[in-house]
Amino acid sequence: MRSNTYPTQKAVYALLDFIREIPFSRRSLGDTVVDVRRNVDIAEQIFSVTVFDRLVMQVRKEGNEIVDIYVFSGFYYDADGNPTRTVRERLNGLLDTLGEEGIIPLGVRVIMDKEYNMCYLALNDDMVALNKHYCDMIGIKPYRHSLIFGALDPTRDQKEYSLVHLTKQEA
Repeated sequence: MRSNTYPTQKAVYALLDFIREIPFSRRSLGDTVVDVRRNVDIAEQIFSVTVFDRLVMQVRKEGNEIVDIYVFSGFYYDADGNPTRTVRERLNGLLDTLGEEGIIPLGVRVIMDKEYNMCYLALNDDMVALNKHYCDMIGIKPYRHSLIFGALDPTRDQKEYSLVHLTKQEA
């Protein structure tokens, strides 16, 4: 698993525990916090990662099957409205893990396009902007051979989102 920093590696270990059904409690890793919420009534679990108390990723399970992955900008931006370097580092470690575990295609990354100075969630040449001015949240479906993502725009309440864009790209 790719990781440049200790908090990213610890978040990766927590994600692996979640995927492999190893119970754990909330973990605080400096600026990064990992937590799992459980709703026993509907057999749902939500794995969440925050950086500086702002959401950067959620992975939702029903039973023992991952059904949704949400990548957030962290709602903490650089001068151009892009997620900070720290947020991109955490996301890339987590995305690499999901790829290596066969949940999403290998190679899904959060990248910076230096020409346009814009952050994207990408697989090869297929990408969607992850930027304050364009999209704060991207939903990824857990398909190993295809990248299916939807770019989502937050409403006033960051917990409510409406689907703006849906694309399917064969990996």
